[in-house]
Amino acid sequence: MDTLDNMRAFLATVRTGSFSEAGRQLGVSPSVITKRVGQLEWKMRGQLFNRSTRSVTLTDLGEQFLPRIAGLVADFDDTLGEMTKTRGGLLGRIRIKIPTTLGAPYLARVLTEFQQAHPQVLLDVVMLDRSVNPVEEGFDIVVGALPELYANVDDEWLAPYPRVVCAAPSYLEARGHPAHPRELTDHDCLVFTPSGALWQFENANGTVQVEVRSRFTSNSSRVLRTSAIAGNGITVLSAGMAAPALARGQLRTVLDGYRLPELALKALLPRTRGALPRVRALVDWLKRGLAENGDWSDEESL
Repeated sequence: MDTLDNMRAFLATVRTGSFSEAGRQLGVSPSVITKRVGQLEWKMRGQLFNRSTRSVTLTDLGEQFLPRIAGLVADFDDTLGEMTKTRGGLLGRIRIKIPTTLGAPYLARVLTEFQQAHPQVLLDVVMLDRSVNPVEEGFDIVVGALPELYANVDDEWLAPYPRVVCAAPSYLEARGHPAHPRELTDHDCLVFTPSGALWQFENANGTVQVEVRSRFTSNSSRVLRTSAIAGNGITVLSAGMAAPALARGQLRTVLDGYRLPELALKALLPRTRGALPRVRALVDWLKRGLAENGDWSDEESL
């Protein structure tokens, strides 16, 4: 069991980037985490972390063994769970990351309904608006629309992810309606941090890329929507996030003659976890739930 505890200490340190925070998560002192990681390094005959006064980062050896150690710990937990499994039901823990754009209220309802249908499954739902490597951060499923690829991680299509360019009527009346994407350089733009300030558009004549002026940046689409409604500038939102404000006249679409590149909402699955029955069942449940409500309206959060 010492080796298993040492591996858990290693994984917690990877997730948090800190021996102190890993200790808080596991309910032990930082010195215990340091000792356990040191014991694991001794067994593996190599250093797993680069240590400094400000950070703890993986070495090449740590990067190499991270997927295998994560898989071993997950397999142990799954085996232990199977030993106490009730007949005919799904059992175990699923740690899932979802974007805040869908976290409340719609996807929260979908996840709640899944747990009601499978009461022996424990859900740990984390809301983040950034790219996440599920292997490094200990997730079974990462839901997102950013075009990221990671080693030892498979991605599975869930649903299309339409987006719109929009602004408040007050802003457009004061600053005018851009007729071409290049005119955005003369406007204040509200930028989603993970996507950056290089906006791309398409029409029958081809592709146009514009480096917009970032008046306001955030890693939360909900924050950008609030700022846009207040007349702070032009932003890009998911169609579901923008729909209630568009219906109420709080926002208007702009550049309707140009399309944003198509994105897809997808599930990132560690290869050691994707075939687990409970994980597979939740991915299929998400597909059905998203298909039933194509705009993922965020009405309740306005």
